[in-house]
Formats: sequence, structure tokens, C-alpha cells
Amino acid sequence: MAGEKGRMPPMDVTVVATRSITPHMKRITFQGDALRLLPAEEPAWWVKVLLPANEDERPQSRAYTIRGFDRAAAQVDIDFVLHGDSGPGSAWAAQARPGESIRLAGPRSGRMKLPEEGWLLLAGDETALPAIATILEGLPNERSVTAFIEVDNAAEEQALAAPCGARIHWRRRAPRAASPGALLCDAVVGTVLPPGPGYAFVAAEALAVQAIKKRLLDTLPPERISAKGYWKMGAAGHKDRDS
Repeated sequence: MAGEKGRMPPMDVTVVATRSITPHMKRITFQGDALRLLPAEEPAWWVKVLLPANEDERPQSRAYTIRGFDRAAAQVDIDFVLHGDSGPGSAWAAQARPGESIRLAGPRSGRMKLPEEGWLLLAGDETALPAIATILEGLPNERSVTAFIEVDNAAEEQALAAPCGARIHWRRRAPRAASPGALLCDAVVGTVLPPGPGYAFVAAEALAVQAIKKRLLDTLPPERISAKGYWKMGAAGHKDRDS
């Protein structure tokens, strides 16, 4: 049953499976009857994971893209970037095992309206990989799309299902020790965008996303750009919002 303003109340779910996608990306499958009531899938839709807390701790939540959805099985897959104990979401995901209970809130859409025609530019780091992957999987085979994805090293690259003509470019921070977002900025600023109407989805470190959006506004109107700072260097719990 939906709550106020049509939103679903928090859902009780159970971890039913976990597996490593890359050394620092862990996929967790959640199951719960309420998941059958989720609305239709949208590009880059996401939920809040309500993280467990001790009695003397303030409850925390983090937003994560729904990587996979199986309505019949009442299951969702969420990919977590593991970066030690520096964040509560990563710390919880690293130790999560089947049988553990948790709550999800949402879902929310990525607030994107992908045009059916024209070229697409996708740019993001590890945190945006689940969103980029789901966008690519939903495109028709003939769609023109270019993706720039920044990861720490070659081991973090993933095989992605994409249109036949998709151009996917990986940018590795190691061994150059590049700062987060720098290689992504260089890649987008240095690319020649195709002629005609287009649309761009950008998600990564907030300051990098701001710089990329500034460049894209030279070519695209604001309504043709979805730019989101999924996290911010030195800021805990940065809000996911348009940059």
C-alpha cells in the first residue's frame, strides 16, 4: 500500500545472495514480498538502503541504483562499491551475508526522460556504473551512444551489454594516481560531440560533475543534461541531486 503522496512505505527485505562483480564491487540480492509492488522500471531508478544502527547511533541511509529487478521472484539486485570502512553503506555491504534483514525505501526515478532518438553521452565513475549499465541494457541496438567510465584500475572494468555501435571508453586512475573525476573531465572535455540532438547523463564526484556539465552546456540545453553528484570528496552523506 502506498503512503503519503503515493510513496511506498519502507520495505522489509532479506539478503538472499551476494557475489563479487569486481574486487571492489559487490552485488547483493534482496527479497521481500513488498518488492512485487514496485512501479514500472525507469532509467537509473534507485532506493534508499536504511542501514542498521545501534541504539546510541543515529540511523543512516544511502541511495543506490537498482541494478536488476525480478518482480515474479520479488527480488532486486544492488551493486555496492566497497571502499573499506570509510562509509556506512560500504562497511555494511562488505559484511552482509544471506539471511540478514534490512529495509529499503523508495524507489525514486532518476528523473530522466531519455529521448527516443538522437545520440547519447554517458559519463560516470564506479558509483554510476550500475546506472550506466541499466541505461545501456535498455537501448535499441541501433542507438548511437558513447560512454566514458572512470574506475580505479583494469580489474574494476565490467563487461556491459550495450548496442552494437556503442563506444565504451574506460579511464583508469591507477597507476597514474589521478584524482577522482579528473580523467572523466578530461575525456568529456576532449571529445567532439556528434551533430544533431543529443542527451547526456553524467554522475560521479560532485565537483567533477559540475565541471563536465559546464562543458556540455556549450552544446546541449539544460533539459538535455542529467548531471548528478553522487558523492563529494571530503563530505559524508552528500545528497544526490542535479549539479
